[in-house]
Parts: sequence; C-alpha cells; structure tokens
Amino acid sequence: MAALRFPAEIAVGEVRWEDALEPGGWGHLLAIGVVEVPDGTAVMLEVRDVAEVSVSGRDQAGGLFVTSAGSMPAVPRRRRGRRRSPERVTWRQGMPDSALRNNRSMWGEPGEESYSVEYGNEPVDLEFICDCQRTASANLA
Repeated sequence: MAALRFPAEIAVGEVRWEDALEPGGWGHLLAIGVVEVPDGTAVMLEVRDVAEVSVSGRDQAGGLFVTSAGSMPAVPRRRRGRRRSPERVTWRQGMPDSALRNNRSMWGEPGEESYSVEYGNEPVDLEFICDCQRTASANLA
C-alpha cells in the first residue's frame, strides 16, 4: 500500500483511486491525514476546502406486487418515486478525530444511501502535494 500524506487538521479535497475490491471499482476518501491506496494504482485528487459530508437514505415509496400475470406497481405511477430520509452528517471540518473518521462508511451504504459534500470558501495551501509525490508510488492525476 502507498501512503498519501495530507494535512491532519483539515480536509483539502477528495481522493479517488481504481480498486477492484471497493464497491463500484473505486476507492474514495477525503484528503486528510494518511490515506492508503494500492501500490501502482492511478489516483485522482480533487483539491477543495471540504466543510462537511452528509448521507441520506433513499426509501422506495411503493414497490412491486408479483402476480401470475407479472409484476405490477404497488401504487399508481404518479405516486411512485423516491423520497429521501433526513440527512445526517458523517464528517464535519473541526470534529474531534476528524482524520480518524475518514473511512468508507462516511459515504453511506452503496445503493441504500447517497452522499453530499459541502465545500468551504477557504483557499487550500498546495504545499502538501510535494510531500504526497515524495512519499507515494501512486500517480496523481
């Protein structure tokens, strides 16, 4: 594993990498603290001041009844659709141990929850990129 080192006190963006073991074939974490990625993999870094990550569940209003004639909507089509459950914050800038909370679970359960990221307006000091390139064998794109 290659260790990418970012500032420990603030999230300076989002890191994504190709990873066959992750849901959807991509790993995804905030750029804060130490982020480990598989050796030799392509890495994408989006640099932005991250303020908060929230997830919300997607509940299905209605469903399908299965009959001998096939599947039928449980409610009329005009009422079918998805509604979102209230958002819950899974990561926020300034939380105690915010670097330790940077794990896959903060993005919610794949297919069951969706996530949103709120960005701040603070400029990001890019000095950390030099350290990332020195300490990692991954390619930054």
